[in-house]
Amino acid sequence: MKSAIYRAALALGLTVTTALAYSGASAFADTGSDIQNRIDSVHKKQDLNQGKLNKAEQKLQENGKKQSDLQAQLDEVNKKIQSMSRQISDKHAEVTSIQNQIEQLKKEIKKIQKRINKRKGLLKDRAKSIYIDGGSGSYVQVLLGSESFGDFVDRALAIGSITKQDKKIINDQIADQNKVKKNKETVDQQLKQVQSALADLKSLKSSLDNQKAKKEQLSKQLKAQANDINDNIMSKKEEADNLAAQEKVLKGQLSDWNDAQAKKKADEEAAKEKAQAKAEAEKSQQHDKPEVEAKSSNQSDNQPETKDSHDHKPNTAVKSASTSNGSSDSSTQSSPADTGSPSSGEKDSSSHSGSATFAWPAAGTISSPYGPRDGGFHPGIDIANSAGTPIHAAADGIVFRAYKSSSYGNVVMISHHINGQLYTTVYAHMEGYNVSAGQHVSQGQTIGHMGSTGNSTGPHLHFELYKGPWNPPPHPGTVNPVDYLN
Repeated sequence: MKSAIYRAALALGLTVTTALAYSGASAFADTGSDIQNRIDSVHKKQDLNQGKLNKAEQKLQENGKKQSDLQAQLDEVNKKIQSMSRQISDKHAEVTSIQNQIEQLKKEIKKIQKRINKRKGLLKDRAKSIYIDGGSGSYVQVLLGSESFGDFVDRALAIGSITKQDKKIINDQIADQNKVKKNKETVDQQLKQVQSALADLKSLKSSLDNQKAKKEQLSKQLKAQANDINDNIMSKKEEADNLAAQEKVLKGQLSDWNDAQAKKKADEEAAKEKAQAKAEAEKSQQHDKPEVEAKSSNQSDNQPETKDSHDHKPNTAVKSASTSNGSSDSSTQSSPADTGSPSSGEKDSSSHSGSATFAWPAAGTISSPYGPRDGGFHPGIDIANSAGTPIHAAADGIVFRAYKSSSYGNVVMISHHINGQLYTTVYAHMEGYNVSAGQHVSQGQTIGHMGSTGNSTGPHLHFELYKGPWNPPPHPGTVNPVDYLN
């Protein structure tokens, strides 16, 4: 499964790593140990990434529990708020009822007050009359002025009625005044109690509303934190996929290197066997030479054979083989390819001392350079142009990832081996791409078109160049692409 991409590429007749940088076992600049070290490095990154992923998933679980507990608290607060709202509503109704009672009492008080005022007038008149007439003395005169006993009795009853009425008026006046005072005190007390209870309920509801607001704010923060953790998990999973894809590339390279080494060994064995066979043949020919010359001297002159010229060829061959610096033998020496010496192209490659030249991946203007930016670090360059501008592979290589990322948008990642050095290029925020993982691409080949997908504010190509494998944020291993673009 790990080398599925390479097997598929080979099945389609695509040249994998060997075609990228190698032309036979002798041309490998990387050793199997070098490639294995890179695989081990990727494994370490995978383990580190998995550890971070596990921690993120644990944080997400803890966040979920906090959200669940908080939601239970919110439900309880909401129940209390609903209960409190009902009580407040009841208290408002009670206040309204008492206020209606007050209005009714006010009306009654007005009536009583009218009676009091009327009695005040009567009592004032009676007091005035009593004062003018001498008070109780006048009652005596009234009695003494009786003409008969019956008249005396009538007058006595009349005076008693008047006195009794005066006393009743006074008592009613006092009772009405007390009633007004008591009613006012009762209503005032009830109103104060209800208003106090209402104020307490409103204060409690305000406290509950504040609790609810704080818990809702905390819930909002937990949800935002959960979203961040989910984004982090998705990022770590994306990194895991990228590292796994790189591992496939490296294992494919190691497999190719092993195959090349096996072929080299087989070729060397075959060459050795061929050389041994040739040496044995030459030795056999040298051993047979005296017998051939003796037979030749014993032949009669009338029996010439054309075989002579052929019979002497072995001698010539022996001489050529034994000649060290003869001009006539120089043409029979091994070619540079036979001796394993590099071709002119290989000499040119070695003269670069491990450096590489990449083609510009797209036409446009650099809108954001490589280096520090906005308190962070920009690990590549942004090339701005109109949407749909073609994007090209910067060098020959193998696509190890082509997918849609939440941050990179539509992105293609290509692995390159140039002069024994591993390079990785990244092409992000594309409108779309037309290559797939495992595909071999050539320098200048169109791999997609410029767009504004992922974390992007406008059409541009975000181009990263790694001297080594791709690395997750903060993207160690990146170099300034401008220094490598021709």
